Amino acid sequence: MEFDRKYHGMTLPSKFKIGVSGCANSCAESWIKDLGFIGMPKGWKVVVGGSAGAAPAIADVLAEDLNDNEAIDLADRVISYYKNCNTKKRLGRYIKEIGFEEFKKEIL
Repeated sequence: MEFDRKYHGMTLPSKFKIGVSGCANSCAESWIKDLGFIGMPKGWKVVVGGSAGAAPAIADVLAEDLNDNEAIDLADRVISYYKNCNTKKRLGRYIKEIGFEEFKKEIL
């Protein structure tokens, strides 16, 4: 999976970390990133809202079994949504505030 550089230098509401793990072992700690990708036998599992900071949280599964292009498209939607939401909170805290199902409905 290869991202282009259109997000380089983008201003987001808060710090934003992405993890890309090539297998279910999640060596890149994708479960505790704002946006995580985990390579699975049938495609990418995409998770959102994780945190390893002062209020640790495991991410929620946003989608599963995505091919490369679908995963990149979903990343684009998550980042664009976060960029345009009216918050200064990290993504996980924002998702808790509005509710995961509401966030999922907005993104998917």
